[in-house]
This record gives sequence, C-alpha cells and structure tokens, in this order.
Amino acid sequence: MSNQRHLHRLIGLVSSPLILLAACTTLGLNHKDWLQGRLAPPLPATTPHQRYILSSTVNPANARQLFVGTNDGLFVSPDGGKHWENLPMPVKAVQVSSLLFTTRPTRTLWVVLRDRGVWRSVDDGAHWAPVPLPAGQPAVASLALNADGGMVLVSARGTWVQARPGGPFMTHRAHENPEDREGKRRLQLFYDLHDGQYWRDFGVPITDGVAIALIALVATGYGLALQAAWRKRQRRIRGRWRGKLALKAESAPTRGG
Repeated sequence: MSNQRHLHRLIGLVSSPLILLAACTTLGLNHKDWLQGRLAPPLPATTPHQRYILSSTVNPANARQLFVGTNDGLFVSPDGGKHWENLPMPVKAVQVSSLLFTTRPTRTLWVVLRDRGVWRSVDDGAHWAPVPLPAGQPAVASLALNADGGMVLVSARGTWVQARPGGPFMTHRAHENPEDREGKRRLQLFYDLHDGQYWRDFGVPITDGVAIALIALVATGYGLALQAAWRKRQRRIRGRWRGKLALKAESAPTRGG
C-alpha cells in the first residue's frame, strides 16, 4: 500500500504540470482575442498583416493598387502596400480564399468568401453584387475564369465548371470511398470533441469549465501535498522534542540519590 501511495504521488507530480499547461492553453485559445489584447498591443485595424493572409491581387489598370484577402477581412492599398484600409463588403469578409481581376468585357474584381459565396465589383470595390452559384455547392476554396468568362469553382468536394457566363454548371465530384468518408467523419469527431466544436455554442463554456476544473484539481492536489508534508515535518519536530525531553528526564539526578 505504501509503494502504491508513493507511485501515485510520483505520477501526480510528473503529470500535474502537463495537465496545468493543457488547461491554461485551452483557456487561452478559447479567449485568444481577449488574451492577445493584453499580452501585446494590437496592430492597427487597417492593415492585413496581423491576420492570416489567404489571397492577393493587383489592379491591372493601376499597378499600385493592391488587394489582400485574409481570414477576417478584405484590404486595399492605394500606394503599393505602404498604407492599407479595410474594404467593406455587404457581408462579413471572412475567409477570403481567392481574389482576381478580369478585364473583359469590363474590369471586374472577383472575391471568393469561402462560406459566403462569390462576389464581384466593377468599380474596384465601391459596390458589390453576389454571383449566382449552383445549388448545393459547398464552400468554395478557389475561383478561376475561362476564356469565355465562365467560372471554375474548386472545393474539397469537387469541381464545378461553367462553360459561359450564366450557363449551367457541370459537376465533377471528388472521388471518395465510403470507408474514407467514414474514417474522416470519425476523425473529425475526435477533433470536435477535443476543441469543443461538438457542442456548438456550448463548446467554449464546456471546455472552459473542464479547464478550470483541471486547474482546481492540480491546485488542490498541490495544497494537499504541501499540507501532508507540513504535518509530517511537525510530527518530526515534536518527536525530536519528546526525545530530547526524555533524555533530559533520564539524565536528571533523582532526590535522595
């Protein structure tokens, strides 16, 4: 039993820092925006450089006008990248996965928002119009235009080809075995359970609660260990004093001796 206690204590001492690290980093990732604003001053909101850059293009009529798409916004620079400003869109510009210009019949800027479809502007981003997409088409990762102006949409699930503007789309589904699909579904389930996405809107509160519980578990474990060490030390001190008092009593001269 004593060996089991020592082994349990050793495992706790080794694993508790890792548990504490995992719990603290989970809280940090769940609230990274709040944490980033306190660890380092944020960069100006009108520059794309503090975001994840996903795409870029240049205005063919003005080589100094640059457009950059990020995970959280579309940005434009009028002077070759020296200054930047956020380019507003009718919807939130999240995951700007593709940008390109065409010049026929009019100069047009095409923007792909992975979860919000394809948008186009004929006045360099001042006004926007949505582009009709095929029904059931999943998140777009990339956009290309053929010589006749038809679109080619590429996503993880396949390719959609339009021969001419406004025409029908031909679908080429990505080949996937049922076993592969089931394996990916199970693997995605592990990821969703790990980061809390499985519980949707409740994911962050649940993982926060688990992380706080783990931190409390480690803290109380250390507290109990320190308390046990303190009591053991006190018992040793009292034992030493009892021993000294006993020796003193034995060495003291008796009456009538």
